[in-house]
Amino acid sequence: MRKLLLASYIAIATLSSAQTPSALTLAEKVVDASGLKANLENSFVQSMEAATQQLKATGGEELANAAMDAIRKFFTANAKWEEIRPTYAKAYAAEFTEAELTELLAFYESPTGKKLAAKSTGLSADAAKAMKDKLNSKMPELQAEVMKIVREHMESKQKAGK
Repeated sequence: MRKLLLASYIAIATLSSAQTPSALTLAEKVVDASGLKANLENSFVQSMEAATQQLKATGGEELANAAMDAIRKFFTANAKWEEIRPTYAKAYAAEFTEAELTELLAFYESPTGKKLAAKSTGLSADAAKAMKDKLNSKMPELQAEVMKIVREHMESKQKAGK
């Protein structure tokens, strides 16, 4: 009986989130309106900027700028939005019903939704920096705890080996 109920639930869930052409079209519109393209590019560039800081420290600003130019060109050549967009649209169409996609699109087309799409990369970056700063101050505490666990594990292994 449980298996039948589980199979029925899976079938209903699959039908309710079927990727119909209209759902995929709606999902593409949601993906576009959400600002995902800019967020992906900005996230990639920001992650690479951290790596180029080491180059800046060792080779100077000119080297770091040259590296960032190469990174941006690489991203533009290899992360083509027209190739990535359908993947995100399919994922959205699989997770949301057409009614939900319609609601999401209405939101992202509203003034508040447009503001969220425009600001989300900056908000994410700010939050990530704040989290990094907070965690960095707690890192010695974490390192001490991990070392304690490693030490206890090694002692336990040594006792078991005797």
